Amino acid sequence: MKKRYNSIIYPIVIFLLVFTFKLNLQAAEDQKKSTHSKACNNFYSAVLKSSDPATKGVFSNNLYTDLGFDLKRIYKNKEWKYERDKKGNLIVGQIYNLDTASKIKPTHSLISLNGEKITSAKQYYNIVGNYDFASDRGKTNRLTFLDQDSKAYTVDLLVNYNTYENSSHQIEEYRINKIDIKNGYYELFIEQKFQKFLFKKNNLSEETHIMRKLAENTIIGHLDGKDKKYFYYICRPSEDEFKKYEFVDHSQYKLANVIKADNDLAKKNIKITPYGTKVGNAVDALVVDISKTNVFQIKNHFNLKSFPFDKQTLSFSIWDDDYNLDSRILESRGTSYEVMDIFMKDDNISGWEKKKYEINQFVTNVPSMKDTDYGAGLKLDVTLERKHGYYVFKVILPIVLILMVCWAAVWINPKELESRLTITIVCLLSLIAYNFVIDSELPKLEYLTVLDWIILVSYIYATIPNFLSVISFKYISIDKKKSELIENLSRRYGAASYILIVFLIILVNTNLNPDFSSSSIAWMSFR
Repeated sequence: MKKRYNSIIYPIVIFLLVFTFKLNLQAAEDQKKSTHSKACNNFYSAVLKSSDPATKGVFSNNLYTDLGFDLKRIYKNKEWKYERDKKGNLIVGQIYNLDTASKIKPTHSLISLNGEKITSAKQYYNIVGNYDFASDRGKTNRLTFLDQDSKAYTVDLLVNYNTYENSSHQIEEYRINKIDIKNGYYELFIEQKFQKFLFKKNNLSEETHIMRKLAENTIIGHLDGKDKKYFYYICRPSEDEFKKYEFVDHSQYKLANVIKADNDLAKKNIKITPYGTKVGNAVDALVVDISKTNVFQIKNHFNLKSFPFDKQTLSFSIWDDDYNLDSRILESRGTSYEVMDIFMKDDNISGWEKKKYEINQFVTNVPSMKDTDYGAGLKLDVTLERKHGYYVFKVILPIVLILMVCWAAVWINPKELESRLTITIVCLLSLIAYNFVIDSELPKLEYLTVLDWIILVSYIYATIPNFLSVISFKYISIDKKKSELIENLSRRYGAASYILIVFLIILVNTNLNPDFSSSSIAWMSFR
């Protein structure tokens, strides 16, 4: 009886122990969540109640006495390097002075400063880094640049007191879903992260940023007790909370040429992370991360003059519609380059081969701005080349073969007029069918593509044997020697001249449109 009693009571006791443990564990977890939530809410409330204007707007955290622009850098092999053009000149990067923005543009090449040839970034920054605010401010400096067409120009820039706030932009994921040449757009999935670093100290002031101050003893600090253990909380406010507590949304940038955004797929995540040396971090700062994910249809300019041997650039641009570039700029993080390097390695765009990408700063002045105002922006260009094998083997080669068959008619006895005309007319009808295939893939263009020229010349060359056959047949009874001359010239130069003209079409177009021609025919360019 006792044995039976034990077999019943033991499972009950074990169940109660496990149940009690889970309750305690859940209570501890709830307590932890409650403490976390309370700390974040205290921080939110402190931001809302603060009368310091730095919590509600954009305020400069960088100060330089210089010419108002930086040199362009790219992130390669885990390090930042200054980029150069094809001639080895350094390139203009971010501009943060309005007067400078009115005279030069990012991506232009720097040649000289006050007559001194600039050969290295160190040389340039040694010059501008030694400007003294008190004695050099307002001094004129003469600089020479090369524009995007490699034309030299000279401008005068003043040494100025330049202040601005910078935000960081990084691409977390980038994927091209579709390229619609006919309708002039491409579909892009992109996840972007906008980061704002609020340091305890910066080069403008030794004073701690108010947002970092408010984080002290709310989401970062030490526990009461003898050990004085330090803690920190990562806060994830919702969009409504972010607006309610009047945080500055540094992700409000305008996207250029967006036709449509998929609101069902749009996501926005906000994270506020405090960093402190007391909890083992390298710096004392508050970092506000805003991640945005969406699928966009972006209108794009496609130059199809070299089709199907064409090269296209897909552009994605964001720019500041709220602040001038002397107040706020957007900088690209190294992560963007790493993500794009991975993207370029994958062969996942049907019919296209990835060639290169570029991330550039740019300045813009839209009609809603004053003439003297400029906004800062970032532009990502991805260059693709069309895989032309389909068009070569399924369109161009069959057309050439059809023309060879068509010109084979000149080898038939000129007396067999009916047989000759049958061959040439059938070939002409076949060419018309290929024209419908091409028209279904391209928009109605105001110019002729390479393939259009080839088909047009093919039409002409498909009709010539018709006329030659009729003329030769007519002269066979009137002037046999003239008929033989026509036949000999047709057999010797007919098909050969067609092949030569096709080659010349490609050659001429390559030299007229070298920037939009693929590498497979770029060797024909004399540039």
